[in-house]
Amino acid sequence: MLKKVLLLCGVISPLIYIGMTILGGALIPGYSHIRDTVSELMSPGAPNKSLMDTLMALSSVFMTLFGFGVLQFIKASGKSNRLAIASAVLLIILGVLQVVVVLFFPQDPMGEELTFPGKMHIGLVGIQALMSILIPLFLGLGLRKTGLLPGYGIYSIVSAVLIVAMGIAIFPLGKSIMGLTERITILIYDLWLIVIAAKFFLQSK
Repeated sequence: MLKKVLLLCGVISPLIYIGMTILGGALIPGYSHIRDTVSELMSPGAPNKSLMDTLMALSSVFMTLFGFGVLQFIKASGKSNRLAIASAVLLIILGVLQVVVVLFFPQDPMGEELTFPGKMHIGLVGIQALMSILIPLFLGLGLRKTGLLPGYGIYSIVSAVLIVAMGIAIFPLGKSIMGLTERITILIYDLWLIVIAAKFFLQSK
């Protein structure tokens, strides 16, 4: 029963995140989901920062719990391998890292001089972006190798490739639509998370 609850957290986490971005954008006059980044919702001085921080941290906690659920699911399947386990461990680390970023290293307000927390934010967000590629990639390769959940391995690998493609597209497209390209990239990952979590939940005993 506990395992199923942990796996369900993988559906809840991205839904909270998506809800947070929609709500946060609606509460800030002039905020653009096309132009502005998600991190700006939680930068110092942003309206409703405490609410956004709380929702982001909550989403991250659910992601961490989902990582533990994936770890249990893989071990219980009898088809465990290092790549799949590495994916679960990275999920746990990513969830914890996101909480750390929210609490201690917010993005500096746009146009202002970079502070130490702001510089750390940039570096840690870059690490998170890399992890969001490795998590579906490792799980996809692991599922393919073991034959567990046929079709979902390919879906996971394709999701990782699409995240990379959108990440590369951010640079030539420029800052004017950075918010949009960032959201598309995050949405690919969030959709993957929901699909995989739902499948694991339904397959779990």
